[in-house]
Amino acid sequence: MKKRPTLQKTAGFTLVELLVVIVIIVSLVAIAFTVGPRMRKRADAAKSIQNMGQIGSLLAVYSTENSSSLPAMKSVTTDADGAKKETDWYVALLSLAYPDVDVPRFSTTPWWDEANPMMRNPLLPKSRFKPWFHGYAMNYSLSNNANTGKTGAFGSGDGPDSQPIPLSRIPDPARTPIISTTRNWFYRASDLTALTTPTNPDKSLLVDGKLPVLFVDGHVESMTPADYNARNLGSMPKKP
Repeated sequence: MKKRPTLQKTAGFTLVELLVVIVIIVSLVAIAFTVGPRMRKRADAAKSIQNMGQIGSLLAVYSTENSSSLPAMKSVTTDADGAKKETDWYVALLSLAYPDVDVPRFSTTPWWDEANPMMRNPLLPKSRFKPWFHGYAMNYSLSNNANTGKTGAFGSGDGPDSQPIPLSRIPDPARTPIISTTRNWFYRASDLTALTTPTNPDKSLLVDGKLPVLFVDGHVESMTPADYNARNLGSMPKKP
């Protein structure tokens, strides 16, 4: 009597096993698309705060080398040929950090892309970046008549914004903001509030509704624009 041939087991996945694997893969992809961007943004936020700490260190070096004064928002000088030369505050600091780089290169996008300096905010989308709109801005209120000792119109080249800011005129460095995050080279308190508008193209500078603020004494705090206004940080402290 002939034996019937026995069926041999073949290696492979069953339909149920394949469905389970597919479900796991889909779940992991969904998690990556939801959690991944948030993790990247938090990492960029941490980098932004680190950058701000480096900016604070450069401000300290600048004040040491410039008669205990902070850089002007936009200083204006005249060369031997009579041509006026404008130097924004961030260019003055970049010149300290990169002494071997020709100053005109600080106005070129290729240099920023190559060097990726601490003055470039990682939270600012690349499409919104310009060398003069890099995501960090100086407090407009800091360059006022009381702090610079200079009268005149802003933007005239001879107003308070064109003058160095003596530290001796700042009575409370620990509660005097100097740098925060907006797409400009200076900011007002209203510019920070505007970031909370859902249609603002630069709302990505906020993380969980907060932004970092560098104070004159070098410490950094994260706060909401509402907190900034509630603490009256838009107004400079007055001398006692």
